[in-house]
Amino acid sequence: GEGRSARGMFSKDLVPMMFGYGDDEQPFPETVGLVEDILVDYVTEMTHKAMRSSGAQGRLQMEDILFLVRKDEKKFARCWELLEMNTELKRQMKSFDSQQLEMRRRQQQQQQQQQQEGEGA
Repeated sequence: GEGRSARGMFSKDLVPMMFGYGDDEQPFPETVGLVEDILVDYVTEMTHKAMRSSGAQGRLQMEDILFLVRKDEKKFARCWELLEMNTELKRQMKSFDSQQLEMRRRQQQQQQQQQQEGEGA
């Protein structure tokens, strides 16, 4: 298909996935290449379909992908699950960043207090 230029781009991610689904721990490179070709063709085809059905020209939204898989319950449920996990991860990262900033602020205050105490001694 059209996505052949992406060959090798996903192989390091595909090998453990293939093993998880029952393939050999070190599958033949030809097998990984074939699975990768199928993956790239599928993603390319789905992207083109979503772009054609999209209301916004030249702009792909997650809703466009959900619309395409809406009749396939397993794919739709998995997409929804991944979206929810992504939202939760973003929320957790934001919380973590806030905690990190607060810790830095406290450390700076402690350092300033120690400097002031050292100067006053």
